[in-house]
Amino acid sequence: MLLLTIIFHPLVYAQEHELNEKINETLDSVKIKLSNDTATYEQFLLLGKCVCNDIAKHQFTYPIDSVQQAFKKRNISFRKNYAWLNFMHFPISSLFIEDSLYNVFERQTIKLLNDKYRLFSERSEKYKIRQASELVCESIYRNTSENQSFYSKFINNDQNYIIINSEFINYHIEILRQYINEYRYNNNGW
Repeated sequence: MLLLTIIFHPLVYAQEHELNEKINETLDSVKIKLSNDTATYEQFLLLGKCVCNDIAKHQFTYPIDSVQQAFKKRNISFRKNYAWLNFMHFPISSLFIEDSLYNVFERQTIKLLNDKYRLFSERSEKYKIRQASELVCESIYRNTSENQSFYSKFINNDQNYIIINSEFINYHIEILRQYINEYRYNNNGW
């Protein structure tokens, strides 16, 4: 038994090392492509607006400390649009973990809504974010250098990708390759 362990351990380690290198190489290519993919960036902003609208419409007190767990399950706009993007096989829903997207937007939205609230409070305006949530969220998640940096940070975090958190690694490597080679994903419909 010890002899089998000594013989097979290096083989298993070599296979695991080769698989990790294949994943990293493929992910690097995907990240480069995503950084230039305007349709996926626009979809990223759309999902941010969805989270923002859902939070702003249902938030009764400011500043926001956190979003309650019960509310997260009612995040209808985000879930509905994510499902539609997934049905249409857009990369943002095929490459990234849904909860990673939601959580990053939730944290960003809470921070930015609180900033907007402070700005409006300082102006002594009787402005209610809840009543104008679409306008406020449109201003938060528009094409800006801050949002481009936010997107870049998100796509460069390996933990946001489905492949890293999946037992079906070879399947997800193939999905990544299809995206790189544009076999499956076509943003022309966007």
